[in-house]
Amino acid sequence: MSASITRSVVRKQLCAMGCELFDLGILQHDGRMLLREGWSAEQIDAALSWLKRENARGAHIFIRPHGAHALSLVDDLRR
Repeated sequence: MSASITRSVVRKQLCAMGCELFDLGILQHDGRMLLREGWSAEQIDAALSWLKRENARGAHIFIRPHGAHALSLVDDLRR
């Protein structure tokens, strides 16, 4: 996926969550989890190149609202 498409999709998803701050998790292929809490959408946008590199290396990237929220987030669904 091109950088501009990725940026557009990420921005839309963050906007849809309706939050000011987010927690960013990077589950690396060796099982280590990096967690960055309280990031703004602008900070995540600035980190997209790094996140894409981590993902290309086999890491799973997670973004969730920071703090208490009313969203239910699901992952790895199958038909």
